[in-house]
Amino acid sequence: MKFAIALVSCLFLMAGAASAAEPANITANVIHDQTQGVLRVNGVPVQRFSGTPAADSGPLTDAVGIGQWLVEGDNVIEVEATGPAGKETQLVIVASPDQPNLYEGKIQGSGKASYKPTLKDVPQWGWFSAEAWTGDDKNLLAAVAALHAAYAKGDAKTIVALYRPFGEDLKPYAGDIMAGAEEGLAEGLKTAKVAPLPGGLKVARFYGNRLFVVTGPDGAAPIQVTNGDQTLEAGHFWIRKDEKWQIIRPQ
Repeated sequence: MKFAIALVSCLFLMAGAASAAEPANITANVIHDQTQGVLRVNGVPVQRFSGTPAADSGPLTDAVGIGQWLVEGDNVIEVEATGPAGKETQLVIVASPDQPNLYEGKIQGSGKASYKPTLKDVPQWGWFSAEAWTGDDKNLLAAVAALHAAYAKGDAKTIVALYRPFGEDLKPYAGDIMAGAEEGLAEGLKTAKVAPLPGGLKVARFYGNRLFVVTGPDGAAPIQVTNGDQTLEAGHFWIRKDEKWQIIRPQ
């Protein structure tokens, strides 16, 4: 789906207009073989991984640009893996291909590996200025249900409007990434299939009740939209701004 590709691709295109604070150019490579788990940045689950490589190939690698999650000061980049004895998961942190790796950690079977960089002159991301919400989860889950209904109806205008905080966060570094998004999404939704909203949704809170992560029972984003061999996951990362729930990052 064009919209899904645009949202994911822009996370790696942050070398745009000059700014006093630039996103950290750091990639987390998770190398895994018959293990599964999650990559977290400062506790926030930003990437799940799993899979079994083909018999004639090496381990699978998930390369995740995490500059849009790293913050000023102390950070924790962590992989938690679950797997059988004898199977390995690696976490390799790199800043540039022509520089030494920042970190290399290995997990045998099940366990964790983490790297703790201290950064300066990185952006103050939108969740820091978001409203702190201490109410119950039902309010946010109602917004998730409304977003799911918008996908089911093909209401691209409503969907794209909710991504405004994401666009504002990335605009200084990647330009107007939301330009043309409504048209591309509307076209893709014409032939897309929206999975039913799962029961048992969970809400986790970070950064002092300012960043919210909604997941299904399996840890995936609550909204799953397929179009051919492409899948868009949505409704994962939320903030409350202008007394409304809005999306701060796509999945």
